[in-house]
Amino acid sequence: TAYAAAPFDVVVVDLIMPVKGGLRTIRELRELDADVRVVAVTGVAPADLDLAEGLGALYTLTKPIEPLQLRRTVESLVGSPRAR
Repeated sequence: TAYAAAPFDVVVVDLIMPVKGGLRTIRELRELDADVRVVAVTGVAPADLDLAEGLGALYTLTKPIEPLQLRRTVESLVGSPRAR
């Protein structure tokens, strides 16, 4: 995967994605890196945000997301100690 080749500072994952879905993506990222910093987003499955947190998402956001809110969320994680 791209993450395995070069880990990202923060990964923003939409919970509703074709093929693999966001929860599975978060699970696979955590298998690669237990300290990965994930922000989970959704516009149609707010109940899944709790599941995403249980899998290790540090922040969860419900769409529509204001660009400034997303920027501040990501900036709060960039350069911060990796957690969880």
